[in-house]
Amino acid sequence: MLAPFDGGLAESRARRTSIPPEPITLRGATLSVVAVSIGVRRRLFEDLDLHVRPGAQVAVTGPAGAGKTSLLESIAGIRRVDAGSIRWNGVELSQLPHQQRKDWRRRTLGCVFRSAGLFPDLDALRNVMLPATFGGWGASPEQRASAEELLERAGVRGSARTEELTPAERARVAIVRALWPKPRAVLVDEPVADLDARAAETTRRLLRQLCCEAEATLIVATRNRDLAETFESTYVIRAEKLVRFVR
Repeated sequence: MLAPFDGGLAESRARRTSIPPEPITLRGATLSVVAVSIGVRRRLFEDLDLHVRPGAQVAVTGPAGAGKTSLLESIAGIRRVDAGSIRWNGVELSQLPHQQRKDWRRRTLGCVFRSAGLFPDLDALRNVMLPATFGGWGASPEQRASAEELLERAGVRGSARTEELTPAERARVAIVRALWPKPRAVLVDEPVADLDARAAETTRRLLRQLCCEAEATLIVATRNRDLAETFESTYVIRAEKLVRFVR
């Protein structure tokens, strides 16, 4: 199991043990964005409903431009929906101001977006421990050892600098960083994009295994049909709606 955090996440850890997890629920969510290329506002989805039970692992798929990334950003509170609600564990994200949404996201979620977001001047271990740096507190020796163990499982040297890593290794470091704090939910955008089949399978297994160990809900957005079909449930964005397929 991953080691729990101290310092800035103490409140989150206490709440985690005292309040049972609830589903992630979207009701009637509507979102429009401005298409940069033409400067016209375009609706991505309308009156969208989504219900993801605690600990579930689901995929959201659809063609490029369908709104997969924007949906993840809405669930994470990065984007505010135009209408409807996004609710999880008693928190109505659509009603929170920016800073409160940011604080909630830091306490609750692990996010891996299309870019791995690694700092080029840091080695893999220090990239993984960035949440402690941004949180304003230092990682304990036990927490550092946990990060080193996770990197070893991911097949990455902790001392390797970002420029020394392959694209697959960078993706796995980003996954380890997202899971290190044991978040309640993990949102991942295109985790195997541009990876060959072998690297993609290794990355997929690492992601799902670490989420299982952390008992974290996992939502993955991907255009990769083979990846989507490995999940228990797949939601397809089609004509501004979500269509669910269960296996």
